Amino acid sequence: MKKRTEFTLYIAAIGQRVVSINQCSLNGKAFNWTIVSRRCCFRAGTRLFTRGVDTQGNVANFVETEQIVEFSGDRSSFVQTRGSIPLFWHQLPNLKYKPRPKLIPNENHYEAFSRH
Repeated sequence: MKKRTEFTLYIAAIGQRVVSINQCSLNGKAFNWTIVSRRCCFRAGTRLFTRGVDTQGNVANFVETEQIVEFSGDRSSFVQTRGSIPLFWHQLPNLKYKPRPKLIPNENHYEAFSRH
């Protein structure tokens, strides 16, 4: 695959976004390949210290990534989302390989999960 051009845009005021538009060629056939990644501005933070969900249903470090392929006038899109587990929980960072997550007691997990 041969990449000819790339355009990257960062917009911090609305949300954290990255856009990459590429003209590619595969087996002699040209197509456009676009990646759009949008990070939610609610509950953004470092991965080890911002975890879980808030009372409005916003999860920590929520990212939506969309891949768009355009070829011969046709367009196809695939969207993938990722983020923290939508429950109230924490995890104490340490030097262990996998520190265990712990649910926070006395929180309404069902309501926050439903709002998510």
